[in-house]
Amino acid sequence: EHRGVNSLHAARELHPLIAHVHLKGCERGQFCEFGVGDVDFVPVLQLLVDKGYRGAFTVEYEGSFDRTLRLYESVRRARRALDGLQRRA
Repeated sequence: EHRGVNSLHAARELHPLIAHVHLKGCERGQFCEFGVGDVDFVPVLQLLVDKGYRGAFTVEYEGSFDRTLRLYESVRRARRALDGLQRRA
């Protein structure tokens, strides 16, 4: 998905070591706003929640467009995604 690394596979392998997650999108190899782009991160977030992740989530925006608006939209998408997750035993 990014530089040949599958995000879900990486999260399965590394979840015990993950203490903080930065939420941003990736489109055609470039960072973009969260919830936009080529990678669906919701399965990765669900995996982390299922594995008991208790760390923080930070929304980031790196791109060439209006940072305030893009960050605001990213936060809204991230809240919806995180609110939709359910802890599964």
